[in-house]
Formats: sequence, structure tokens, C-alpha cells
Amino acid sequence: MRTYIGYCLEAVVIILAIDISYGLFQDTSAFGSVSEVVGVVLGICEYCLPMITACACVKGADTVVRRCLGLG
Repeated sequence: MRTYIGYCLEAVVIILAIDISYGLFQDTSAFGSVSEVVGVVLGICEYCLPMITACACVKGADTVVRRCLGLG
């Protein structure tokens, strides 16, 4: 039963992590006019950073939930 609850809580933590990580980078286009090269780099970072933070949060969700429930 604790394992099932752990998986359910892990899904909730993953949903929250993805929501928070994409919310953090939602308004990153606040940079004014910049040169083309810098604009391209910022555009790439605008797409990559939410994915990287979401992956890190999802990867850590398992550890956090298992430690909270004392599953190992």
C-alpha cells in the first residue's frame, strides 16, 4: 500500500515540478533588442532550460517521495 501511495505522490510531484519549471521560464523573452547571435543563443536557452529543469525535477521526485515515506 505504501508503494502504491508512493507512486501516486511521485506523479503529483512530477506534475508540480513540470508546472513550476515551465512557469519559471514562461516570460524569458524580456530581453530587449539584442544582436542576432545573442538572440539565437537566448532563443536556444529559452527552449532548453525548461526541459533541463523539468528533467532534473522529475529525476529527483523519486528520491524525495521515497525518503518522505521511508521506502528506502
